[in-house]
Amino acid sequence: MGSPYGFDERDRQIIFKELGGKTLHEARARQKASLQRTDALIAQARGQAALTTDELLEVLPGLTPHAEKGDMAVGLEMLRVQDLLTSEQAKRGFDLLQGIEKSESLLMPEDLLELRRQQKEPASRTYVQWVKALEAFMDFCQVASPLSCTREMAEAYKQKLLARGLSKNTVKVQLAYLSGLWTSLSEARGVAHIFKGLPALVRLTPGEVARRTRRSRHTDNQRPLHASHSSDELIKAFTLPCFLVKRNIVLMN
Repeated sequence: MGSPYGFDERDRQIIFKELGGKTLHEARARQKASLQRTDALIAQARGQAALTTDELLEVLPGLTPHAEKGDMAVGLEMLRVQDLLTSEQAKRGFDLLQGIEKSESLLMPEDLLELRRQQKEPASRTYVQWVKALEAFMDFCQVASPLSCTREMAEAYKQKLLARGLSKNTVKVQLAYLSGLWTSLSEARGVAHIFKGLPALVRLTPGEVARRTRRSRHTDNQRPLHASHSSDELIKAFTLPCFLVKRNIVLMN
């Protein structure tokens, strides 16, 4: 499938150009809107999710910087009359275009990952698993911002993972990654925790619990002694080899 903006298998680069203004101040003022427009084009070219209506309203002033505000206001009202926008959405769009309200910056997946990384400072392997889990969930939801995801989406995603034939333990791990990310999101933005309690709803069968226990015991057996072990454990660990060496020497003599 070809890309509408010139991307293909051989050439994955494209240069976006537009006027920056007559002065450095104007160029800086237009930079954010330019980045928003090009990000939207790149997302479309990559086949990524489109913005929801509420997300689109937030970036509307940046996407239409040269449009007549009066014409845009009329357009919003027409969308409301056609029941394509609620009254609240139409008012929000009008207030944003008139500068009465300030657009809320969209929180994108990479923003959520960075928020969680700063809080937990994970190992690189753990961070990679966060990225994979979030990318898969966002692709399932088909929205641009984690703020647009709902509890219903989270529950449907859990069912999808189970329907794929993945082990319940694997599903629990994936949901746990996402639950951790939404813990950070909920604390930072005050939004609902859509994954709260969801991993616990995936119940392992007795056989899966037994296999998990065996793996845990095998891992424990492979671990070396640590300073956290009691002095009695350390004495037992070293006394037996020393006794055998001494006993062998006695027998040889």
